[in-house]
Formats: sequence, C-alpha cells, structure tokens
Amino acid sequence: METHFNGLKQNLELGDSFKETVSARHNAIRSVLENAGVGIRDTKLIGSVRRKTRIHPRPEDEFDIDILVDIGDCFNWVAANDPSGISAAQALGKVHSTASSSDRYSTKRPTTDAPTITLTFADNVKVELVPALRNAGGVGPRGEAVLPVGRGYWIPQNDGSWMHADYDYEAEHISATNLATGGRLVPAIKMLKAIRRMHIPNLRSFPLEVIAATAVPLLISHRAQNGGGRMSDPELLQLTLLVGKELMKSPLKLGQSNSPAVVLDALTIASASSAFDDVVARIREAGDLTSDAAKVEAWRRIFGDAFPTRV
Repeated sequence: METHFNGLKQNLELGDSFKETVSARHNAIRSVLENAGVGIRDTKLIGSVRRKTRIHPRPEDEFDIDILVDIGDCFNWVAANDPSGISAAQALGKVHSTASSSDRYSTKRPTTDAPTITLTFADNVKVELVPALRNAGGVGPRGEAVLPVGRGYWIPQNDGSWMHADYDYEAEHISATNLATGGRLVPAIKMLKAIRRMHIPNLRSFPLEVIAATAVPLLISHRAQNGGGRMSDPELLQLTLLVGKELMKSPLKLGQSNSPAVVLDALTIASASSAFDDVVARIREAGDLTSDAAKVEAWRRIFGDAFPTRV
C-alpha cells in the first residue's frame, strides 16, 4: 500500500490550478489594502495556508484564506476612553471600512465577526482579514509579560478585548518540526485532516494540527532511539490518534507559542476520543486484510476519494 499512500499524499496537496486561484486572490486583496493609504502598514498570509497544512478541498468544501492586516504597533495599554489608543472595535472598523470602500471588493459585502472581516466569493473561497497590532511593548492588557518584544500580534475580539496571536512563530515551528521529522509531520497532518473531514467533524482542524505536531516528533524519536525501522504511514497515523486521545485532555499549544492554549470542552473531547477509537479500529481492520483490492476499499472508507484506487 505504500504507493497508494504516496498517491494519497499527492492528492491531498493543493492542485496547481487551485493554488493559482488562491495566490491570485490573496495577492490582489493584499495589494488593494496595502495601497489604500489609510494606515495599513503591511499584510501577510497566516493560518494553515501559511503553515502549508491545508488539503485540497472537495467541491462542497469552503476554503478560507486568512490574511493578517498590520495596522500598527502596540507599545502599551490605555484606558478605554483615551483618544491616544485604538479600541478593538475601531481596529475592526478600520479594516472593514477599507474593504467596503474598495470598488473591487465592496460587492463581496464584507462582514465583521471578530477577529475577522470576511469576504465571500462565488467559488466557495472565503478571505478572512484579521486586523492586528504588533506586540511592540512586550506586555499584555493585564500587565503580564508577553516576550520577546516584537514577536506576535494583538487581535481584536468580539467582547472588545485583545488576544495575543503568535502566527509567525507557529508557522516556523511547524516548518522546523517537519524538517526535524524528515518531512513526515506535514504529510501526517494532511492525512489526519482528510480523516477528520470524514470521521471527526466535531474537532476543529487547528487542535488536530497541534496534536499531530506534538505526537509525531515524539513517536519518530522514540522509534529511532529504540533501534526500530521507519514507521509506515498507517502505523504513524494509528499511534498519533492513540497518543492524541490523551493529549486532547490537556491545553493544546504549538511548542512555546505565546498564543492562548486551546482548551477543548468535555463534550468535544468525548466525541473526538470516540471518533479516534473508531478510526484506529478501521486502520487495524484495513491492515489485516489480505487482498489489495479489499485494502484499497477499506482505506477509501477512511480517507474518502482522495485515496487512489489505482497507482
């Protein structure tokens, strides 16, 4: 089945035509924002597109492109009525107003739902703009240290508060961990995301990504330290899910990220844990089959149409 899994991993990559669509879409919007002349300093890709962990969407899937919109520096925090500062609502309003006043994008009816302003296109591609202040002071709104100075951004929330987001560090952490695992982390994340959309809908993609980024390097390191050979993709996925059942019970964070940890509620943990068990059982059953044709059908029930019938 190794050649079939290689085909699966290729099928999960964004197709060339779709990549061109995504690239054209985000570059065009970023150009409009950066040239609007209203205090927008810079823009950059964030999220799973930046981390290169997105999988090719099915026809019915929405595809989000997340773009950070840098509107300045946050050196310190002032009272809510202090005119020298900027409120969360004002930050959202600045980016919403810029997008809405664009001849090109006003027809997309930008909508605000903190921390994003969303533009929806007819091809099931959404662009989510995230206003951000660079962490230039190294301190949070309650006086807590958020170090090092200059790393990360402050993102406006619906309740008027600001949340720290360590986007650049998280992208670099995924890239470095993928390199340290011999290029196995990112493909494992993508295979797990394909499993998620078939069997684990109640667990969001990012927590699953954190679980994989924590478990995969530990599993590969443990195998190497104990003189074992290279783990097959089915074994790596199975063990990641088994370890993930325990990991999801604790706060989830990518490495030493300064972003708030993801804490799953009890209902999500129970639902995801049950789904993990079901997928592990399916993986074991597929491995026990003797016919290649039967194996292929079993794996297609796990991954969907992305798993190739022929290679």
